[in-house]
Amino acid sequence: MLTAQGVRDDMDQLAERIESVTGNLQTLSGAAMITELEQLRKGMETAAPDVIGAYYGTLRVREQFEQMIACDDWAKRHFWRVFGWQMAIMALLLLIGVTSAGLVVMRVPWAVWMDSTLVICTWWGAVGASLSGLHALYMHRQRGTLSQNLDAWLWAKQLTGGVLGLLAAVALEVTAAASSGHGVTSTGLPALAAFLAGFSERRFLRYLQIRFGRPLESATPVAVPLRAPSSK
Repeated sequence: MLTAQGVRDDMDQLAERIESVTGNLQTLSGAAMITELEQLRKGMETAAPDVIGAYYGTLRVREQFEQMIACDDWAKRHFWRVFGWQMAIMALLLLIGVTSAGLVVMRVPWAVWMDSTLVICTWWGAVGASLSGLHALYMHRQRGTLSQNLDAWLWAKQLTGGVLGLLAAVALEVTAAASSGHGVTSTGLPALAAFLAGFSERRFLRYLQIRFGRPLESATPVAVPLRAPSSK
C-alpha cells in the first residue's frame, strides 16, 4: 500500500544513492536531481501531502538517475576505445617523424624530399592536431558530453591538421616575402606556426580571414549602379 512515510523513505534512499554515486562519476552533477527530490520532500511535509505526485516524481528522478549511470558506463568504455586509437595515431606520427629524421641524417638519396619545409610543417600540423584531439577528448569526458558525434571530428583531425600546417607554412612565407622581400630561411618558425595551426584550427582560420580576407575585399571592384536617364 502506498503511504506517505513509504514515499518519504523511498525519496531519502534515492537521494543518498545519488549523492554517493555522483561523487565518483566524471559526468554532470546530480545536484539537479537532489534539488528536485528536496522539493518533493518539502511537498510531503504539508498538512495535505500529495503522495501520488511525490511517488511519480520520485520515479521520474530514479529513471533520470539510471539513465545517467548507463550513459556514464557507455562513456567510459567509448572513451578508452577512442583514446586508444588516438594514441596509436600519435605513435605512428612520431614513428614517421623519427624514421624520416634518421633517413635524412643518413643522407638517403630518395629521402631528400622529407627534409623540405612543407613536409616538415605538414607533419607538425598533424602532431598539433593529435594533441588537440586528445585534449578535447579528455575535456568532453570530464564534462560528460562525450558522444559518437565526436568520432568523425577526431578521425579527420590529423588530416585537417596536416593541411592547416601546410597552409601555415605558405602563409608565413607569403607574409615574410611581402614584408622583407625574401622568404623564411629557417624551418623552426614555420614548424611552430604549423603546430599552432594544427592545435587550434579555429584561431588559425580566423587569422587567415583577418590577414588575407581584408586585402581581397579591398581589391574587389565595387559595382557602381547605373543611373537611369532622367526624362525631361
